[in-house]
Amino acid sequence: MQLNPLLALGTEHLSFSSATKVRTMNITALLTTVISGLYTLNYIFIFENFFVAGLNSLFTLAYAATLAFNAFGANRGSKIWFFSVLMIHLVICTNVYMTNASGFHLYFYLVPTGSFLLFELHEKKEKILLSLAAILLYFYCENTFNTSPIINVSEQMNHVLYQSVMMVNMLEVILVMMIFVNQIEANETQLKQQATTDSLTGISNRHCFFASGNTLVAKANSKDRPLVVVIFDFDNFKRINDLYGHAAGDLCLTEIVKVINHHRRCIFRRS
Repeated sequence: MQLNPLLALGTEHLSFSSATKVRTMNITALLTTVISGLYTLNYIFIFENFFVAGLNSLFTLAYAATLAFNAFGANRGSKIWFFSVLMIHLVICTNVYMTNASGFHLYFYLVPTGSFLLFELHEKKEKILLSLAAILLYFYCENTFNTSPIINVSEQMNHVLYQSVMMVNMLEVILVMMIFVNQIEANETQLKQQATTDSLTGISNRHCFFASGNTLVAKANSKDRPLVVVIFDFDNFKRINDLYGHAAGDLCLTEIVKVINHHRRCIFRRS
């Protein structure tokens, strides 16, 4: 099964920035589903508590439902759903399954970071409310000790769980930040290309010509070397547009560029 179609759910007809956020939300939801599923197996085979395993399976399915929200185009709803499910799950893990000694409530750290990374700029209310909820619930779990947990574990096991939570926290943050850095670099490359390239012919536009020209002139002057500029003037081009239409004129321009690029490469190969 290929992951790309799954990760691309809900990205159709969106801008590059919005599609990146939705794709990252899909990755986060899928990763959280896997982690929650592993915890479910842990409750079955290590703690042998099928009630907790069954309850945790419902949360695992709830995380997976985030992908369904995006598949139906409810991108804002998917993020609200995901973070709400996550916070409810953490409260139950800390105050029902076990105690705060397990460190499950440390996952609340991911909510403010994830909210500000994944929500759109205009969705300020959602980011602030979810972040405040995460802070309040974190301090509630931190300062409330569950005296009758469903699963009683040793201090050593609590320490192992605490360390696993910290490790997963760091890995998730690293993964999400890597995805965003790569997408930002791709976005910058795309924007730079759009700003410096003519959309019809694919060659450098007027802005790029003058920017590069100034650099080349300064470089030639600093090294006291000659600089050659070749200018093409195509006669009667307006007549082509008038007789055959602008579509024919555009086609003519693209073919001229192809011929020039071909001969330019031939000249560079010979030199």
